[in-house]
Amino acid sequence: MKFTDISQAKGVLAGLETDMKKIPSKRPFKFFYMQEELGRQYNDLDGIWKMVNFVTLLAIVIALAGIFGLISLAASKRTKEIGIRKVLGASVQGIAMLLSRDFIILLVIAMLVGLPLAYTFVIKYLASFEYHVDLPWYIFVLVALAALLVTVLTVGFQGIKAALADPVKSLRSE
Repeated sequence: MKFTDISQAKGVLAGLETDMKKIPSKRPFKFFYMQEELGRQYNDLDGIWKMVNFVTLLAIVIALAGIFGLISLAASKRTKEIGIRKVLGASVQGIAMLLSRDFIILLVIAMLVGLPLAYTFVIKYLASFEYHVDLPWYIFVLVALAALLVTVLTVGFQGIKAALADPVKSLRSE
C-alpha cells in the first residue's frame, strides 16, 4: 500500500493502534517505516566500514614500519659484506637488489597465499547481499602491485642508503 498523503498514513496507523489495543498483549504497539529502518542499518554499516578503513590504514602503516625496521636490521648486519662488495666494484643498484631480493620473494609468496583467500572471502561476503556488485579480479592484482611497489620503494630506499655508506667505516674494524 502506497500513501500519497501523510494524513492518510496517520489515519491508517491510528486505526491499527486502536485495533491492536483490543488484542490482549504485553507488548505495546510500535511501528516503523521500512525506509527509515534500512537507512539506519546502512548507517550502522557505514560506521563499520569507516572503522575497517581506519584499521586497514593502521595495519599498512605498521607493516611498512616493520619492513623498514627489518631492512634496517638486515643492512646493519650486512655492513661488512656491503663494504666488501663496494670495494670490489659492486654498483649501488646491485647492492640494493641484493638486500631487497629476500623481501620481494617473501612478499610474492605471501601474495600467492593471501590473494586467492581474500578473493574467495570477499566474493562470498558480497554475495550475501541482496543487491551486490561484482568485484573484478584485476582489483586484487592492482592491490598486489601496489604492495609490491611500496615494498620495493621502502626496501630500495634503505638499500641505497646502505650502498652509499662509506665502505671504509664498515671495514675499519677488520
